[in-house]
Amino acid sequence: MKKISSFIVVIMLCISIVGCSSSGTKNSSTKGTRVSTEDPDIASVVDGKVKAINNNKFDDYMDYYDNKSSIYDKVKSDKKIYFSDQYDMSTSVVKSTVLNRTKDKAQVQVEETNKVKENSKKEKGPGFLNNRILYVDYLKKIDGKWKITDEALLKTEYTDKIFDVLYKNIKAANDKKIDDYMSTFDSNDEDSYDKIKNDMLTSFNKYDVKYTLLEATRSTKKKSTDPNKDTVIYFEETCIDTKHSDYNNSKIVGYYHLRLVNGEWKIFNIETTKTVKVDAQGNEVKGK
Repeated sequence: MKKISSFIVVIMLCISIVGCSSSGTKNSSTKGTRVSTEDPDIASVVDGKVKAINNNKFDDYMDYYDNKSSIYDKVKSDKKIYFSDQYDMSTSVVKSTVLNRTKDKAQVQVEETNKVKENSKKEKGPGFLNNRILYVDYLKKIDGKWKITDEALLKTEYTDKIFDVLYKNIKAANDKKIDDYMSTFDSNDEDSYDKIKNDMLTSFNKYDVKYTLLEATRSTKKKSTDPNKDTVIYFEETCIDTKHSDYNNSKIVGYYHLRLVNGEWKIFNIETTKTVKVDAQGNEVKGK
């Protein structure tokens, strides 16, 4: 199973956006893209990013970012995996609006759709890659060229709503927000619920773990008992402490079991099928 970067979450004003993967040889046009032409210079940045994604040109994509900005390394790390030849993705801009602009600074709001091509002969990507996002790019003119210096994700909508709860879960874990984290679980089994809460609070207090969902898709091997009330999601994720500690960095493979509780999806069981040791970059540590 191939890695897909995680940090695709419904959140206001975070310093990252949802990207998408790309593969193969693609048409360099952005057919279907509707970009505001009120400001051609700014529109060209938005349009150029989309072309770079659809053409699988990672260096071209990163060229739109200020390499001295605080987000550059994070964007480069998070987005590189999307420029993989494993999945066939399509990205388009629904609307682009310049919010304000001065001589050397600008803000542009972008509504963008990402989807896995259904007729692709390549592997279908995780369901959460099918989404619609709304974000703001902050730009600055550097050496005569507009560069992105910051980004803020305003909204993410998934085609498959099951992924809303999974990303709320991961986001809350990374933010150490125990109430938000526990709101993604079914509380009917009080013993299990309390154990999860206590274990997570212990981790929050002792470590600074970054949780990254690498893969998430509806399971084809494990079936739900009642498709109208519960479902099974195959997942892969890494748990890596961002500081040096005695924490065992690992990659976990397994299944999320979710059920509808009062009309909302809740996790009622996490089934782990494999755990492997990884280094700080998420690479498997062999022979250990």
